[in-house]
Amino acid sequence: MKHSAHGDVDQALREQDDGAQRASGGPVKCSICGRRLGRNIICLDETGDVPAPRQSWMLCAGCDTAVRAELQRSPVQGPLRLRIACGLVAAERSPQATRLVRRVLSDDAWLPFLFWGFGAVMIVHIFVLVWIVSLISR
Repeated sequence: MKHSAHGDVDQALREQDDGAQRASGGPVKCSICGRRLGRNIICLDETGDVPAPRQSWMLCAGCDTAVRAELQRSPVQGPLRLRIACGLVAAERSPQATRLVRRVLSDDAWLPFLFWGFGAVMIVHIFVLVWIVSLISR
């Protein structure tokens, strides 16, 4: 294991072959974004005076870069620094975070609704006008 300069993170680079991935029940995925990891897995482990359930993350290179950038940017210097940085990166990159954005209807999805809605309002408007004209003409 290689200790980082921050003192609260142990980083280990592991190479796992396909046989080890199959033995573990399938391909190994990134703890944050859920993408499949290749042969190089970057492991971040909490060390130091963190609360009881120590956590560890297996990350892809992109998520590791984002966590490292968040660690450098963060003003927090306590033992929970790594956990906070991983949480912030996960809030942006996790699959659950992107699903909420996809629920918003795009402009193309609104077009059929607007087309049929305006058509229905126009037909109701014509019926109301014909009814008013029939009342006046009596």
